[in-house]
Amino acid sequence: MTSQSIALVENQSDWYLGKLWKNHNPWPALGRGFNTGVMLLNLQQIRDFNWSAIWKMIAEKELLSMLSTSLADQDIFNAIIKQYPQIVYKLPCQWNVQLSDNSLSDSLCYAEVQDLKIIHWNSPKKLTVRNKHSEFFRNLYLTFLEYDGNLLRRELITGCTQTSEPLNDSIDSQINDHRPSDNSNNDDENSCYEFNRAQYIQHRIHLFYIEFDYEPSPDGNDVTLVVQLSMDRLQMIESLCEHWEGPISLAMYLSDSEVQQFLGYHRNSKILSERKNIGYHIVYREGPFYPINKLRNVALDQVITPYVFLSDIDFLPMFGLYDYLKRSIGLIGLSSDIEKSSLSKKRALVVPAFETLLYRILFPKSKADLNRMLNVGELFTFRYHVWIKGHAPTNYAMWSQATTPYKIKWEPDFEPYVVVDRDVVRYDTRFVGFGWNKVSHIMELHAQNYEFVVLPNAFIIHMPHSPSFDIAKYRSSSTYRKCLQSLKRNFIDKLSARYAPRMAAIHSLNPKAEIARYSQALAINIGGARGLQEVLRTNLGPQGTMKMLVSGAGDIKITKDGNVLLHEMQIQHPTAALIAKASTAQNDETGDGTTSTVLIIGELLKQAQSYIDEGVHPRVITDGYDKAQKKAIEFLDKFKISADPKDQELLLSVAKTALKTKVNAPLAEMLAKICLEAVTSIHKPNQPIDLFMVEILQMQHKTDEDTKLIKGLVLDHGARHPNMKKRLTNAYILTCNVSLEYEKTTVHSGFFYKSADEREKMVAAEKKFIEDRCKKIIELKEKVCKNDPEKNFVVINQQGIDPNSLDMLCRAGITALRRAKRRNMERLTKACGGKAMNSLDDLSPDCLGFAGLVYEHVLGEEKYTFIEELKNPESVTILIRGPQKYALTQIKDALYDGLRAIKNTIEDGSLIPGAGAFEIALHSYLLNYMNELKGKEQMGVKAYAEALMVIPKTLAFNSGYDQKEVVLKLLREFNQNPSNPIGLDLSTGEPFDPTTMGIFDNYRVKRQLLYS
Repeated sequence: MTSQSIALVENQSDWYLGKLWKNHNPWPALGRGFNTGVMLLNLQQIRDFNWSAIWKMIAEKELLSMLSTSLADQDIFNAIIKQYPQIVYKLPCQWNVQLSDNSLSDSLCYAEVQDLKIIHWNSPKKLTVRNKHSEFFRNLYLTFLEYDGNLLRRELITGCTQTSEPLNDSIDSQINDHRPSDNSNNDDENSCYEFNRAQYIQHRIHLFYIEFDYEPSPDGNDVTLVVQLSMDRLQMIESLCEHWEGPISLAMYLSDSEVQQFLGYHRNSKILSERKNIGYHIVYREGPFYPINKLRNVALDQVITPYVFLSDIDFLPMFGLYDYLKRSIGLIGLSSDIEKSSLSKKRALVVPAFETLLYRILFPKSKADLNRMLNVGELFTFRYHVWIKGHAPTNYAMWSQATTPYKIKWEPDFEPYVVVDRDVVRYDTRFVGFGWNKVSHIMELHAQNYEFVVLPNAFIIHMPHSPSFDIAKYRSSSTYRKCLQSLKRNFIDKLSARYAPRMAAIHSLNPKAEIARYSQALAINIGGARGLQEVLRTNLGPQGTMKMLVSGAGDIKITKDGNVLLHEMQIQHPTAALIAKASTAQNDETGDGTTSTVLIIGELLKQAQSYIDEGVHPRVITDGYDKAQKKAIEFLDKFKISADPKDQELLLSVAKTALKTKVNAPLAEMLAKICLEAVTSIHKPNQPIDLFMVEILQMQHKTDEDTKLIKGLVLDHGARHPNMKKRLTNAYILTCNVSLEYEKTTVHSGFFYKSADEREKMVAAEKKFIEDRCKKIIELKEKVCKNDPEKNFVVINQQGIDPNSLDMLCRAGITALRRAKRRNMERLTKACGGKAMNSLDDLSPDCLGFAGLVYEHVLGEEKYTFIEELKNPESVTILIRGPQKYALTQIKDALYDGLRAIKNTIEDGSLIPGAGAFEIALHSYLLNYMNELKGKEQMGVKAYAEALMVIPKTLAFNSGYDQKEVVLKLLREFNQNPSNPIGLDLSTGEPFDPTTMGIFDNYRVKRQLLYS
C-alpha cells in the first residue's frame, strides 16, 4: 500500500443510487461508492496527502449547490475518492456486512460469507431489521447506544473537537431509566426514546470558526453576550452587532452546507467582517431535535470575560446596554436596598424583556421612549398574551417607575434574561427543542440561593419571527408534551433532592398543573384583550389601514373590516376568543361596530388594570361599570336624532359614512348610491326590509368603477343547449322545481325482466313520462306566445333537464336554464312576478313572470344570464366588477355594511352623530354623573368614561394626529357648547359638528355596543 492510504468495502446498498430518505439529495455521480463501516487507515499518509485542504475545496465547490444532503462519513471519503481513486484499497465484503432494510446484502454477500467478520450498524432504527444475524446484532445495543456513526470525521477534520462531558449522576440515571430491558422487542415501544436519546448525540463542534481577537477590559467588569442560533435566524446577527458593541459568544447549529452559506454571508457583510470580538462556534446538525441547552453551554464555555449576559438571538438589546451592564456590575451596591458588593456568583441581574408585533419599529432610544411606546401599544411586555408567568416576577409596573435596582422573588416558571458570573452552573442538556430549557436553569440558580435584582434602566426587545419547527412539534404532538412533562418531574425531583430543604416547596409542585396566581390570571386576560385590540386598532375609521391575510394555500384577502379579520384569524387565547365572539355577534346583529367593540372592551380592561394594580378590588370596578353602562344607555336615547326614512340625502350620507371606513372615498361615493338605490327598490312601506332580495354577484373583469346595480337578476349560468336563443325580448318566464330528466328511485329497488322487449318497454315508458312534462311546457308557450315572433319563452328550473328534453324545448323555441340555485327561486318570482311551480299539472298563464330583456353574457369559460327591464322588481342584483379576486371580496364585504347601514336607519328612524361625537359627549356625561356618587363606585364610572375615549384617540392616531392634543381640543370645544355634538374632522384634526358633514352612526350599532 504505497499510494493506497484507505482500505474500504464497496457499498452493498442501493441507497445512494436514487433520492435519499427525507428528500435529501445524494452526492453527484457517486453511485454506490464505498462504505465507512470498517476502515483501515494510514493516518500519517492521509495527513501527508493534505486531506483537510482537499476536503475543504470539495466542500466549498459541492455543498453550496446542495442545500440539503445527508452528510455522513462515507460522503466525505467518497467525495475525495471520486477525484483520487488511487488512494483506496478494496476490502472484501465480509468485512462490512450491513444490516439494513435498504440493503441488497443477501444477494451480494451473504451467499459467500459463512463466518462474519464484522457487522455494520450505526442507527437504533436498524434494530427492527429482520435477518439471520439480527439476534447477534441486537446484543450489541448497549455498546453502540452512545455512538452515532460520526466519530471518524471528528478526528480527521482539523479544528473540530468533540465534547466528552462526564456523565453525572442524573445522566447515568436517565440512561438507566430509558434503556430498554433485555426482552424489549423494539425501541419504538418507548414513545420517549428519541426525545431522551437526543442528549446523548455527539456533535462535531468547531470552536472559533472565524478569527477571534479580544482582550477583556482591565476593570474586571467586562461582560460577554451569550446566544445561540440556527440558519433561519442568521439575519439577526448584523442587527445584534449594531446594538451590542461588546464581545459575543455565538453557538451556531448548522449543517455542512449551511456552514458554507454562513461563510459567504460573513464575507459579504461589512458589519460582521470588521468585528473580531465575536466567537463563532459551529455545532454540526445531528438528530431530530434542536439541542438548545447544549448550544448555550458551548457558547458559555468559550467566554473569556468575568461575566456573561445570557440572552437569545431574537432579542435586540437597547443601545448602550453593554456599557450600562459594565457600570451596573461595578456600581450595583450604591442602592440602599442592596448591600454594597460587586456582582457575585450568588446574584443575577435581570434585564427586563419586551416585544413588538411589528417587523419594523423605531427602536426606543431610552426608557422614556419605551414607556411611551408601551402606552400606545407599539410594544408589550414579553409574552404577556401567551406565557405571562415566564416574566411576571419582574414586576413591570414597578420597573416603569423605578430609578434604582430592586430585588424580586423567584416564582415557578420564571425565565428572565440575566447577567451572571461566567462560572454559573451550566444548562441541563436533557431539555432539547421547545419547553422549559431556560426555566430549568433559572430554577437551579434559585436552588443555589441566587438573588434576582432587576436593573431599572436596561431592556431588550424581542423581534417577531415565524414559529420554529420545535414549537410546532410541541403544539401538535401530545407525545412530545408527555415526554417533556416526564422530564420536568424528573428534573424537579433530582433538584429537590440535591438542594433540600430549600427546594422542598418546588418538590411539592405538580408539574402537570398550570398554576396562575390571582394577579397573573387577571394579567393574562388583560394581555389577551390588549393583543386583540392592537391588531384591530389601526382598522378604525376612514384613515385606517388595510390588512393583508394570506391563507396556507396562498389565497390573499385585503380588508380592514374587523368582522372579516376576526373570522379569518386563528385566536387561541381564551379571553381574546371570547371578545372576538362578542364582536362578531355585534356584526351579525347590526352589521357594523366590530372594531369599536374590540377597542372599547380592551380599553375597559386596561383601565381596570391601573386601578387593580393600586389595590382596588375588581368587584368595585365592575359595580362601577354596571352603573356607567345603564347611564350610557339612557344617554344614548337622549343623544340620538330623528331620521326621516324618505330623506334620500340623509340615507346616502349614512351609507357613505359606513362605506368610507371599508374602501377608498371615491369608490365609497359610488357604492353608497348603489346601496341606496338597491334598498329603495326592495323596500315597501310598513314592511321589514329583506336584504336577501339583494343578490351580490362578482365578475372578475374590468375595474371596480364598473360595479353597477341591475334592477333584475343575474344568474351565474347560461342555457345548456348550443342552439337556444342567447338574447330574448318580451320573455315569459316559467320558474319551476320539476325534474325533466330520468331519475333513479329514492329507495333501493330492483327490476327484473323476462325479455329484452320488456326492458325496451320500460325505457320507452320512462322517456314518455319526461316527454309529457316537456309537452305541457311547450303547450303553455304556444298558448301565451301564439306564434308571435316578438314574444319569447324562458324556463328556469331548479332541478335537471336531460339532453332529450333540452332538444325538445329548443325545437319549440324555448330557452331553458337548469340547476338554478335555490336562493334565486324566490328572487325570480319577486323580480319577474309569477309563481314558482313544483308541478306541471296546473300550468296556466298566471304562473308566468315577465321580463323585457333576457340575454346571456360569456366571460371566459363562465356564462351569466341577465334578466332585466322588469316592471316592479322587488329583487335586484349588485354586479361587482374588478380585476382581482381579493378586490371583489373587499367590495362585497363593504356593500353588506352599506346595505345594513341604510336598513338600520330606516327601521330605527334615528341616528347618532359620528366622528367620535357620541363618545365625547358620553364621557362628559359620565364624569358629571360620577360626582353624584359616593365612595369607590366613582372609580368604576371614571374608568368606563376614560375607556370610551379610545375611539376618538384611535381616530386621531390613525389620521396622524397627536392623540392627547386632539382629545383636549375636543373636550374643550364640547364643554363650551355642550348642546352641540362635537367630533373630530379627520382632514384637519380640528373639532367640528359631524351632522353638518353628514357623518352619522347607526343607533342600533351604538346600543348593541353598549350592551356588549
